[in-house]
Amino acid sequence: FRIWAVNLLLTVLTLGLYSAWAKVRTRRYFYGCTALAGSTFEYLAEPYAILKGRLVLFFALLLLYAALTLMPKFGIVLLLCALPLGPALIVSSLRFNYRMTRWRNVAFRFTGTYGGAAVAFLLWPLFGAVTLGLLMPKAVQVQRSYLLNHLHYGNAAFSADIPLWPIYGCSILASLLLFVVTAMATVLSGLMFARTGLHPKHFADLDGWQLVAFALPTLAYLFALTLSSAYYR
Repeated sequence: FRIWAVNLLLTVLTLGLYSAWAKVRTRRYFYGCTALAGSTFEYLAEPYAILKGRLVLFFALLLLYAALTLMPKFGIVLLLCALPLGPALIVSSLRFNYRMTRWRNVAFRFTGTYGGAAVAFLLWPLFGAVTLGLLMPKAVQVQRSYLLNHLHYGNAAFSADIPLWPIYGCSILASLLLFVVTAMATVLSGLMFARTGLHPKHFADLDGWQLVAFALPTLAYLFALTLSSAYYR
């Protein structure tokens, strides 16, 4: 808690610049408290290296936002051109973080390629979106397999065989939880407004209970989203 509180305060006071130091402090704390066969893990990254990468990404996103705001057509073209850089950033980040992680003085390595990252993090999510989410669990399986099957500890490779249908099961149950809770709250909100005879668009005329009814679907959605996300994870 002490680390979290100090990190949050200094990150806010420095307008986000301290976030690199916050990440290093947090990881070193958790890695140092995680032991395997009597030996703890180490995180060796320096905050300045992380800060430089974050500043480059920040200014790139700022440029993209400015282009989308001031010149929308040019901004969309710029966004489409920037999308292929996403997998490269993922691979670079994974290689850096694993290279900075050690156990018993032996570093981890990530050997995934740009092509594999593009398939896992661009192509399969696109398939998931086109199929209205039906293939999104497959995208999750491909992504997790990509992350784990290209991880090495020294010269020893990790291996993971992730089954698909349990991911579908988790996804369906989490989606049902989200849908049922939100639908019940929406119906309840409609019934509360029906009893008062007041339309929700007259926001200024709402009293206390009517304000609750107006906000109920959104609050229920956020609550259900939290629950379903926790269950899915």
